[in-house]
Amino acid sequence: MGSYIAGGDCQGQESNVAIVVCRPWIAIPAHRVAIAPFWGIFVDMDTRSVQPFDLKTAWPPHQCATIQEYLQAAYGKLNQTGHPHAFRGVTKRFSNLRPSFDRRDITDDDPVNIETQLLEEFLLRAWNDLIPQERHRCLLSEKRWGSKRNTAALVVARHRQVPTRCVDWSYCPLCALFFACNDDSQTDGEVWWFNRCEFDRCVGDQWLALFGKRGHVEAEIEEDFIAGRDTSWFTALDYMPLPGDRPYRQKAWITVVGRLGTCHAEKIHRLGVRQMGRLGIPAELKLEAIRELEQLSITRESLGSNHGDPADKIAKQITKKFEKDYPLKNCATPCKEEA
Repeated sequence: MGSYIAGGDCQGQESNVAIVVCRPWIAIPAHRVAIAPFWGIFVDMDTRSVQPFDLKTAWPPHQCATIQEYLQAAYGKLNQTGHPHAFRGVTKRFSNLRPSFDRRDITDDDPVNIETQLLEEFLLRAWNDLIPQERHRCLLSEKRWGSKRNTAALVVARHRQVPTRCVDWSYCPLCALFFACNDDSQTDGEVWWFNRCEFDRCVGDQWLALFGKRGHVEAEIEEDFIAGRDTSWFTALDYMPLPGDRPYRQKAWITVVGRLGTCHAEKIHRLGVRQMGRLGIPAELKLEAIRELEQLSITRESLGSNHGDPADKIAKQITKKFEKDYPLKNCATPCKEEA
């Protein structure tokens, strides 16, 4: 069903840094691999407060005056290293990276129970309207792990806009630019980015202390999630390519946490990643960006994000009720507000 390899870096060389690499359902020799679709997992075991987290310092912003400047900045990072980078486009400037589920005040209820109810209701009501690739992800994981509450279901629900503990990323700067510009035309957008290979090289010493081993930890991660345990692991989850579904079209993957209420921006920084930042997209450039992206065949339709089929409508109904029952939090997030 899968192969789990400890060690290696982004160029397929042996390394003293232990990471988890998993290409789901594909057998891989365990002695030497190059990065491809995989799980990259770290667990933050150090709960000591070393220095207060400051978003502006950790994720320095850079305002792009033109679309060309954005493209040069984004693709320049890729060209300098030849390594994968992560990009996340948002239509407004936020002082945090909190998942949609964690933006709501659920303190009077059991958050894990609410999360499970959202997943189960979505799968029950939308199952016949999901595309075959989505059903494949969910069914295979359900058979493998013996539970409908699994990370594959989480991935499918997230890409249907059901509130989850996940944060979306893409390997493609153009996809991120689209999501930064496709809404909120009167406000500045932003693209968050970081070096994915640096992220992966940082993982080993963190989760080794929790699991006591240097590989084969996918089962522990999945068991923790299925049981709803409040644990401190933080995972980058790539997907087995299934041509036609949204993750495939968007070159997407997610970060997901074992502990609800976590700010992903702070967690990534405390992991040790330092090649990271934010590229600002002024509101007046958004329409121009969308037009230029259309010429490159980057559209809602090509990315599978038109959100108009029956499964999307069901997800929207579920989300609307969730947001009605649980208002936005008034308290500050774990990420420090910028001045």
